[in-house]
Amino acid sequence: MKHVRFPEPDRLRGVAILFVVAIHAFSYLRIPTGGAWPAVWFVVHQTAVPAFFLADGWLYGKRRRQAMSSAAEIAFLSASARRLLAPWLVFSLVYLALRLVTQALGVAGGAPVQVNSAGALVMAIWHGAAAEGLYFLPALMIVRLVTPRLHRLAAGSPIRATGLAILLMVGWRVFLEPRLPVPAVGVDPLLAGATGLCFAAVGWALAEAPARFSLPAAIVPAVLLAAAGVATEGRAAAMGFQTSAVLVLWALAVAMPARLAQPPEWLGRRTMEIYLLHAPFLIKVVCVAAALLPPALGLPVAVAGSTAGALALAAGLDRFGLGWLWDASPGRAPARSEAAAAKAVGRSAAS
Repeated sequence: MKHVRFPEPDRLRGVAILFVVAIHAFSYLRIPTGGAWPAVWFVVHQTAVPAFFLADGWLYGKRRRQAMSSAAEIAFLSASARRLLAPWLVFSLVYLALRLVTQALGVAGGAPVQVNSAGALVMAIWHGAAAEGLYFLPALMIVRLVTPRLHRLAAGSPIRATGLAILLMVGWRVFLEPRLPVPAVGVDPLLAGATGLCFAAVGWALAEAPARFSLPAAIVPAVLLAAAGVATEGRAAAMGFQTSAVLVLWALAVAMPARLAQPPEWLGRRTMEIYLLHAPFLIKVVCVAAALLPPALGLPVAVAGSTAGALALAAGLDRFGLGWLWDASPGRAPARSEAAAAKAVGRSAAS
């Protein structure tokens, strides 16, 4: 099934990557938090990164109904490491160097980054303090390290998959995460990976639902979790609202009409290059112009301009042989859709 491409996660990732860019635009544009802006911030901030974990979990659940052999598991993890850790390390070093240069010139914002030892260098990269939020890539690698063995407990049973998702979500988000120290600077990929595993497990549960129940399988838990969030306080409420928002976003991706789904699907196949390359445009180019506009115009201008700039830069760098940083298998023909693959199998069987 590695040649089959499912459209739903592409749609979800296409919307989520715009949310990721919007998160960074909020801080660069210094958008006020009064009026309706807190609601906009809540939606993009609470759903962007969890949506990627859910999409990854859903794909894993769909494509691997049975436990992998040891050789297949090693191949899966090796491919994941090439796909995630290589660009993370390269771009972390690039962005760290840029941060140190701008810091020396006195034009960098935020807390200064000190790299006066090997340990300080490792921590600056690991926490993403100078890497423009690249923590997601090692966090997803952590999820994939755990997934092959943990998913065996859920495979083939919607009830087991749902129970595992609830157990992970409540156990981690409500009981364990609040008791752990928060890094002073940046984000710890290990903690982000633990949270990501919870949303990946939600993806496993959705993958076990029959296709015709995909929409209600997302909507019903969303309503229940929202009600639970209202009835509780603190971490439980935050967990309920965040999970509900991500599930609703997934439901919209599933129910999206084909014509309307084409733009997010197209973006969803290019999320890696947007994620890696949007920061230079956001910081240096687009936000300078977008800051002159009112927030209602500046935010969409910053998001659209940064996304387009990242894709243009990716196309340029690809000409110099650097496309491997965001394409796991450069030169490979685009993957076929599930429907096209099914037709091809049917034609082959008929012949």
